[in-house]
Amino acid sequence: MTRRLLIGVLAAVLSPAPAAAHQSELFAPSVASLGRAAAGSAMDDGAASIYWNPAALGLVPHDRLGISYLGGTIQLMDVVGVTRLELQGDEVEDRMPEQAISPHRVGIEFVKAFGDWVRLGAFATVPFPYLYYVDTRDPWTPVSLRWRNRVAQVYGGAGLTVRLPIRGVPGKNGVTEASATQGGMWLSFAIDLRPRATIKVDLGLVGLAGEDGGDPAVDVVLDDLDLVALTRIRPTVGFLFDFGTVTSALDGLRLGLSYKKESRVDLDPVRLAVDVTELGELHPLFAAVDRLQAIVWLGIVDYFDPHQLRVSLAFDRARFALAADLTFSQWSRLVPPATGVSTGPDGEEGSLVIQLDFQDTQAPVVGRRTVDTSVFRDTVDVSFGGEARPPGVTPPGAAAPVELRIRAGYRFQPPIVTPSDGPYAILDGAVHTASVGTSVRLPNLGKLPGSFVIDWAISYQRLAPMDLPKTEAGLTGVERLPVAYSDGANWPGGWALVSGLSLSIDL
Repeated sequence: MTRRLLIGVLAAVLSPAPAAAHQSELFAPSVASLGRAAAGSAMDDGAASIYWNPAALGLVPHDRLGISYLGGTIQLMDVVGVTRLELQGDEVEDRMPEQAISPHRVGIEFVKAFGDWVRLGAFATVPFPYLYYVDTRDPWTPVSLRWRNRVAQVYGGAGLTVRLPIRGVPGKNGVTEASATQGGMWLSFAIDLRPRATIKVDLGLVGLAGEDGGDPAVDVVLDDLDLVALTRIRPTVGFLFDFGTVTSALDGLRLGLSYKKESRVDLDPVRLAVDVTELGELHPLFAAVDRLQAIVWLGIVDYFDPHQLRVSLAFDRARFALAADLTFSQWSRLVPPATGVSTGPDGEEGSLVIQLDFQDTQAPVVGRRTVDTSVFRDTVDVSFGGEARPPGVTPPGAAAPVELRIRAGYRFQPPIVTPSDGPYAILDGAVHTASVGTSVRLPNLGKLPGSFVIDWAISYQRLAPMDLPKTEAGLTGVERLPVAYSDGANWPGGWALVSGLSLSIDL
């Protein structure tokens, strides 16, 4: 292998992994909420409620089991006015940013009801094909922050919600069951389980003289590469209050609050071991160097999730429902290191050893380069959605009517980053989403114990463009960028078209 391969391997390991949003956040946690453009956290959303507000599990009337598919296509436009310069020669690559996004996923949900007072739910999604690799070779190459390939991460969650007996306990002091369960106040707790990874890389390098007068090269030996899948936990707490608790006239008017704790996961330090010999073959200047050895521990932030507070309001009646959701995300705390030299899992320090003909030198490896944190900003996502529920039609011989729901919604997500005049070019324009969907509830079919529900939705997202201003002051101190910027450089954005289908049954 040549020096070019070495550069590619090192850049893949050292390139930044700033953040990415999970599919449930980019699109919606369920097909029903996709039809409402991710609005409706204070409405019945089955076990998918675990993602935003697990207290809404209390709105699921019966045990429920369901499966779903959500997928589509994402098109990121080419960056305009930016040319990547290869490290060797004058070759360029036209396509930027490089992405490998796979929004296809399958999901499964289950809700267990314990009377009128307790609900337990579990929700999991698995993407396909499952990809995990760094998709840009240099921290200065324009890369989309929100739409990286880690949209394909696995997600699992479990939650518990309990109704508080604020109107009294049935059977005591004359409180009836109907009075005790009027409206309701629910408190909940849930956890997210997502994968993380440990990577270990061992490289051996040997300097080689050029053949037939050609340029010298480096022979690379990849001795070992380990990828270990682990798990991380992110807690969520939720609250849901139905104003029908106060008076039956306000039944269906609900307020929901939920909080998801910040979660910043470092890849367990990447161990990069390099052993270079016969450097004299590369250039006579290195003739006195017998061996160069280095062990470096690199800490990379991956799968960052910010502190998030979600406020939801819904007016849910028999023939219609309206919902609005606000999500506050503290992205300003995102600090993604590009090459953060750290210690090993047991406190080991990296080292650099140089063996010369006349002496040996050993020194610790230190250094750090981080993306400017001032480009990250806190955001407020806004979603509006609704449902129309016309009267059902009862087929001949059926015990219950066939029910139809028609959904629509709009969502606005502001950009996570602001344009920077410095060398880094992280892309993230605002996102506008329009969605429609429908649901059909069929009464008991054959031997099935409960109603059978089919949900379908489609969502179009427009990724707004973003300028890439680069100033002389912002580039001060940078000797050579791997990319060249022209005046008016920009990212035209892109679009995403996603649809979903789910099948569920009330047991």
